[in-house]
Amino acid sequence: MDLLLTPADPAFPTPKTRCVAIEDWDGGQFHEYPRRKARLRLVPWGLRRGSDVEASQEPYLELLHPTPQDELQPFLQTWLFFGLSAEFLGLNEVAPGVRLIDEATARTEIAQLHRHLAREEGGAKYLSGAAELDLLPLIRERTQLASDIDQRLASLNDCLHFALLFLHSVRDNLDEGFYYSIAALGDLLSTVLYTLASASVKPLSLNWQFRYISHGSSVESQMLNNGWCPSEIDKIRSQFTSLTTMHYASRLKNARPQLSHTHCSKACQAFQIDMATYRPLHAPQCEQGCPSINVDIAAVQSVLRSTDFYPVLRVQWPADEADGLRLLIKQYQPGESYVALSHVGCCASSRASTSHAWLFTVDETAVDASRYHSGRACLVSAAGPSHAYTSAEGALAGNLQIQFADRAFNIVDLLTQLSVAANQDVRYQRVWQDVTNQFYQLASLGFGALQDMSIPSTLMTLQRALHSRSVSVNSDESLCIATLMKLDAAYIASVSDAQQRMVRVWELLAQAGGGLPPNMILNVDEPLDVPGWRWAPRSLLGSATDESVLGISERIVRFNVETGEGHQGLGVPTPSGLQVRFPGYRLAPRARLPGLPLHPWRGLTGPAEDQVLVYDKSKSRWFRIVDWYYSRKVGTWTDEERQSYHKQQDGPLCRSIHTGNCCLIWAPPWIDDGPRMCCMVQLEPDQVNAISRPSDARQAEIALPARRERTVILSALNEIESRVMHYMQTLADSLAEDSATREYAEIGEQSGPKWQAAKIRVHGRIKDVVAAAWESEPWLQRAIADTFGNDLDEFVWVMVPKLFSHHVELEALPENQLWVVD
Repeated sequence: MDLLLTPADPAFPTPKTRCVAIEDWDGGQFHEYPRRKARLRLVPWGLRRGSDVEASQEPYLELLHPTPQDELQPFLQTWLFFGLSAEFLGLNEVAPGVRLIDEATARTEIAQLHRHLAREEGGAKYLSGAAELDLLPLIRERTQLASDIDQRLASLNDCLHFALLFLHSVRDNLDEGFYYSIAALGDLLSTVLYTLASASVKPLSLNWQFRYISHGSSVESQMLNNGWCPSEIDKIRSQFTSLTTMHYASRLKNARPQLSHTHCSKACQAFQIDMATYRPLHAPQCEQGCPSINVDIAAVQSVLRSTDFYPVLRVQWPADEADGLRLLIKQYQPGESYVALSHVGCCASSRASTSHAWLFTVDETAVDASRYHSGRACLVSAAGPSHAYTSAEGALAGNLQIQFADRAFNIVDLLTQLSVAANQDVRYQRVWQDVTNQFYQLASLGFGALQDMSIPSTLMTLQRALHSRSVSVNSDESLCIATLMKLDAAYIASVSDAQQRMVRVWELLAQAGGGLPPNMILNVDEPLDVPGWRWAPRSLLGSATDESVLGISERIVRFNVETGEGHQGLGVPTPSGLQVRFPGYRLAPRARLPGLPLHPWRGLTGPAEDQVLVYDKSKSRWFRIVDWYYSRKVGTWTDEERQSYHKQQDGPLCRSIHTGNCCLIWAPPWIDDGPRMCCMVQLEPDQVNAISRPSDARQAEIALPARRERTVILSALNEIESRVMHYMQTLADSLAEDSATREYAEIGEQSGPKWQAAKIRVHGRIKDVVAAAWESEPWLQRAIADTFGNDLDEFVWVMVPKLFSHHVELEALPENQLWVVD
């Protein structure tokens, strides 16, 4: 759609969006449109407004029974494109019978809205982004008509937030181009709202760009075909927060299409030089006859070994064309002016002024902070500036210059030019926000800039800066962090192993900050394998993890520390692990009957484990536990990969719970009764036996040593689900008493004719009991249909052996329980 900003010469075109709306927008209240059109079943429970009977009783069935796309998209275009445009133009009712402008004007403009925002072309009708942009001055003017402007802006922001959440709920049932035509409008109006809002009422940042350049998408494929490196695409995904910026970046032409990124993934390999096979890469206009200019290595080594200063290069330009360019090595003298080159290992540099010396980075083992901070400027000349060293060097620079087309530009000057463009086209305002945000993050990592920040803020800033970076040697990451954080690099470098170096990084950061964020135990997918530190991230680089299920957001939020009542402050590293205070549960498994195994019906179903149900007797509530890794990966797996995982893992949650030593450590949910991110741990048996009643205040002060196993999500079942589970558990209890169950369980070994006969008998018995219950309980049929879907009467029996083979009860521990997690 042409509403999205694109370069003057895009790498590939943006498809137009057909106008498929059948009905004109009616001008009523924006949120109430599904109710007016008798389509409330499309709206998730959490988005419904009001507490009337209709809103509470109309089931939400879109996930189980999706509306056909050719029926859904016309409805959504009328509501979320034309209706949202009308809302910002002040045409809609703000309350029954109440508008910002007079009724006649509103009705006239509403009648013209579809004709204005859709244009005929080649016998088809398409949405017009240019027409939407023409309306922006009127949107600004109408906003000022409100008696309470801040309240009006808050209401508009609420409409945008609602539209975004609803759009996400039906995303998988929409054509990609259609989805992003509405997202593009939302991104534009969010930007307009930001420019109108006062400093005290700045709107929330809304993620209209969600999954725009997702893995395997058509946009990613076209970028790869145009010479983009997968690591650079990942950087766009993780660092930009607007659809406008991501779309604009995706259409940029690659500056070096001749480079092959075939072997690149999270880290770019095209810029990793193997000196044994290295050959210079020539520019397209070069005839490949240019001579090499070498430096006197002996002179460089002499300065490094015999003085306390670093060597600098002085470029001596030839007096006439017959002479060659010379690079002279000299020792740096305090006060001497020079320009630092950022990580020049494989980059070409621009022309340097003869009046200045250039620093040549000869020591790749660590970044000397003073070299870059003290230089007259630092020039980034790398074509692939994803290296962690480049980030460190740029952050340390007092005057950062970026090389474009053989010219060096000051980064502040570039931002100023972008700001001028934003004043002329509001879409550039969103690009300016994204780029400026990256600049401020870089500046906050500058020389000494982190000294006044708390350790959580410091680590969040550091994570943002390093997520899309890479290193040639794994052990170099710790030295880059040491430079940025002003840690003792010599202490870190005194060990060579990459993991031992990161241990020292976390140790020094904890000393400097008085501790570390306790949520680190929750969001870590590839921790250090060092006793006492198996809770700490092995790396902050996204490229350093092979099977990561943490995005940039999860990586950042793990360093957040909530303050105030009920929050426990920083964790403290100890030789045995990170000492933290968190609430928790013990998971107590119990057989259905004394003498029965925990899985008396093993073998009746496959090994698939997508959830485990647990019950909190003290609150009379059901919860489900879902493995975080599995939940994030299952959507990307083929059927064969999913089956292989289940066969290999063989019920990892159940196996952990069956030890009797399993606990959940959980952080307070973001919203009341919301899903909780939990750390599943194992205690020593003697520690489990020592746990006293939760009401005993002394229990909280007993430090429980816990071995971290995995991250899981604990979420409460709704009322309908809970009723179903109570009933199915009753059936499971009765079946556990059946002689067929005891006979099957006593055989043990799952082979032979006796076992086969027992399996057939117990299988038939479970199916008969569940079928009888199904026929006699109409409410159960309705509840299963509303919760799991239709046509499941032949498969409901599976719930008994799969979910109710045994009890698992939650036993609460004190709210401020002391843990030592490794």
